[in-house]
Amino acid sequence: MSFPAGIKLLDAELSTYPFMFEKYDVIVIGGGPSGSIAAKTLAAAGAKVTIVEKDFKRVKPCGGATPSTSFREFDIPQKEIVKKIEVISTIAPSGYRINTSLNGGYLALVERGSFDNSLRKQAEAAGADLMEAEFLRIKEKQKRICITVVEGGRERDVCSDFLIAADGVNSRVASAIGLKSLPGVYTIQEEVDMQAAEDFQGLNVCEFWFGSSHAPNFYSWVFPKKDYIDIGTGHVKGKYLKEFMKNFKMRRRIHGTGKHRVYRLPLKWRDSLVRGNILLTGDAAGLVMPLSYEGIYYAMKSGKMAAEAIVNGKPKDYEKHWNKKFLKQFKLMNALKKYFL
Repeated sequence: MSFPAGIKLLDAELSTYPFMFEKYDVIVIGGGPSGSIAAKTLAAAGAKVTIVEKDFKRVKPCGGATPSTSFREFDIPQKEIVKKIEVISTIAPSGYRINTSLNGGYLALVERGSFDNSLRKQAEAAGADLMEAEFLRIKEKQKRICITVVEGGRERDVCSDFLIAADGVNSRVASAIGLKSLPGVYTIQEEVDMQAAEDFQGLNVCEFWFGSSHAPNFYSWVFPKKDYIDIGTGHVKGKYLKEFMKNFKMRRRIHGTGKHRVYRLPLKWRDSLVRGNILLTGDAAGLVMPLSYEGIYYAMKSGKMAAEAIVNGKPKDYEKHWNKKFLKQFKLMNALKKYFL
């Protein structure tokens, strides 16, 4: 994949920039799965690209589930899979349990710290730069996108032709360009020892628990990981999370405790994914599947589609191609969410 002749790259026009500005073809804000896949795709096509991330050591609270096909589709090392889930167990408020076999397939569980780092290394190996810096603001200079970042305690400007906002549900890029904050649900996650859960279903089973005492209009979960289980629940009002987690642990008969981590998930996708030469992907665009709230795959897919649209010289095609492939499915799952939750 290479840039078509019609695309203007920064290298051809460096003289139009003040010397103090670092210049890229594309700046990617956010070093999670979406940003890393976007940067890898762009760098492999010959673009000069950088990932700007405030803290590369940060681990996003997340159940870490993604379809097994993701690893082949995005060329991700299989070693990042910590558990292969072959059975989905759904528990109704009444306690009635339905176990659904994935019929020879599996759902992959990953450790987000290791997984995200692996994707960034792939982007770097493809030629992308990694910049540990905090995004502050965005402006336009000589018809190019310029951002101000804080790196090592100092402000500096970085400019590009395009910018991909992959900076999460609380996207500062989206806010900087005047987009409204997305409605969201707060989730709380805790890692506890496997022996802490009574009647543990097994290392190949994910549990989804429904009930108003611990997850009104959402669900609680139990995911097995390497040597612990990942439990969590969610609610639109964050102030009730600890109470709901306590209620869930009582219902599920989980006796251990672990460090709490809280994160917000988007409840709605954005109507527009492209604003000029700025493309929004992943959680920043609200691209989390309604009802299941699976976001890793859609983060990576949107990052790749946005990058490919830039490479092909048609950035607006990103939104068109995304909607053609996923919009009906998102609308269906949203309708089911409203019915069941």
